[in-house]
Amino acid sequence: MFPTTAAVPTASASTSWSAGGFDAANVNDCSLDTRWNAADGAPPDQWLEIDFHGPMTFNRTVIHEAFGRIGSYE
Repeated sequence: MFPTTAAVPTASASTSWSAGGFDAANVNDCSLDTRWNAADGAPPDQWLEIDFHGPMTFNRTVIHEAFGRIGSYE
């Protein structure tokens, strides 16, 4: 998914689901069977950030949502 010469991107988030198993690291594990989920009962405007450890050029970005909750992104 990412060039072998680049460091593997790391992900962090404002919150994660309290039951576990939905951590931010799941967003770039190359599996459609895992995901990040904000904490249960979390207020709006939760965030997820992916750190590419330097400049990265993209020609395509794909976001798969489990429930259609994303209101915006940048």
